[in-house]
Amino acid sequence: MLAMTGATIDGDSDVDAVETAIRRATDALFRAQRKDGSWVDHLSSSAVATAPALLSLHLADPVRHAKAIAEGCAWLRATQHADGSWGDAVVDSGTLNATAITVPILAILERERSVDAISRGLAFIELQGGEEALRDLERCSIFPLCLQFMAMAGLYDADRVHRMPSELILVPQRFRRWFAVSAPCVYSWGMMQSRQSRSSRRVQWLQRIAEPKAIRFLEQTQGSNGGYEESAILTACVYIGLRKADVGHAVADRCLEYLVETRRADGSWPIDRDLELSVTTYILRGLHAAGKIRDPRLARTADWIASGQHDRPWEATGAPAGGWAWARPSGWPDADDTACATLALERLGRPEHRGAVVRGCDWLLAMQNSDGSWGGFLRNGRLSMDQPCAALTSHAVLALREAGGFGPRDKCIRNALRYFSRVQRPDGAVPTLWFRHFTCGTAWVLNAYAALGLPYDPVAVRCRAWLLRHQNSDGGWGSLRGTASTVEETAWALTALAAGGVPSSHTRLEAAARWLVEHQNAEGTWEPSVICHYYSHLSYSSDHIANGFALEALGRFHRGRGET
Repeated sequence: MLAMTGATIDGDSDVDAVETAIRRATDALFRAQRKDGSWVDHLSSSAVATAPALLSLHLADPVRHAKAIAEGCAWLRATQHADGSWGDAVVDSGTLNATAITVPILAILERERSVDAISRGLAFIELQGGEEALRDLERCSIFPLCLQFMAMAGLYDADRVHRMPSELILVPQRFRRWFAVSAPCVYSWGMMQSRQSRSSRRVQWLQRIAEPKAIRFLEQTQGSNGGYEESAILTACVYIGLRKADVGHAVADRCLEYLVETRRADGSWPIDRDLELSVTTYILRGLHAAGKIRDPRLARTADWIASGQHDRPWEATGAPAGGWAWARPSGWPDADDTACATLALERLGRPEHRGAVVRGCDWLLAMQNSDGSWGGFLRNGRLSMDQPCAALTSHAVLALREAGGFGPRDKCIRNALRYFSRVQRPDGAVPTLWFRHFTCGTAWVLNAYAALGLPYDPVAVRCRAWLLRHQNSDGGWGSLRGTASTVEETAWALTALAAGGVPSSHTRLEAAARWLVEHQNAEGTWEPSVICHYYSHLSYSSDHIANGFALEALGRFHRGRGET
């Protein structure tokens, strides 16, 4: 239960309440700042990550890792929902993804101790439609992993598992970038499956040629800490594939080191180790709105961000040099973090980092899709999280506007605006891939139009109207009308409306600011919600995503009151 501050926004005390909330949040965030000037967040633990990590420990040495395996299995049993399912995060509703990964791995590791949990998990899967539902990409986005794990436990027929073609490594790189983000799993599991199933002689011949190339790819894309994309589930899957194929031993050993190092005290793993670069830039947005961007404590932050810029092209995705990843050292450069890091350095205003800002803008220009949008990691990607995304595009527009000096007459911005107009729904909502449903995308697009000086463009007008229509009676926002208000969605909506043509004196904005003030906890921070999407739409929460954006919203609201 949250420890509320008890502050309200009523009568003559409203300005004081917001100022107090801003001060308390600022103080709390500076207390949490690391010595190098950055911040690190805490992501929710995940059954989707924990179960494969435990299987990796079992395959490595079940005796040596017996205690960790037992504690992890106990954690999995304790976090099973009443309906027999598991969620991507502990507190969210159950999913086929999480349940169809956890059930078979419990069956492999501790079948006797987990009889009841396994039985209830299988019952949940059957109630959702059984194997047919698991093969439905819309309902089970990582179904190849789920089916393979079910087959490993003897619960499904191994002959019906989708084969991952490691021989795709032989295709010219420009043609295989479309699946690059999942490539470490595809290659390692392809090698594993080639030893477990019968293939034609031609396929076997291709697999033998492909194998050393696939291992070299895994060596080149593995982080110095042994991880892949700072992801426990991806790193575990690479380990499992290589261990069962009995190849790539050096790579596998480093994977295992990463998994041992990132295990939490309660026996679980998060979906990603952290989002340190992302949340550092989000917190800076909040500090900027609060008037603290030139605080001397942020000098180290600017240096830390600049030091994380990739100085070489990232061949796996075709990205040029100059990008940033969400975390170090095994994150891959992506559009959102490059945009946010570029914007942060511009606002921090250190002359010695001007070159990094220019390179960040150049990276964004090079990675803009043909339709004017930006995706996650690839240019013109069309699968999973590399599809065009309005939320990511809005951040790229904001960075290019503020750090690059581009405006509505420039081609890159004109194309992005045309993209926004195409993807906006008739009711004014704008969907996004990286967060749930519509509040995030709609708010961030409105914010981009406001930054361009276009708050009354028809797209912006419809965004603003949609947000106002979907505000909850308590003053906050959820992802849709009637869904529970969250800190993140309330913050995004308030920021966009305050920047996008609605005066801070408007009762709707006052109600939103009141909601955020009243939901600030005793430490000066906010409780995160499970609204973020990871690869293949797995969900998680992050504390500093909530904190950074909540501070930005209150800071922007408070500044607006001073302007009226």
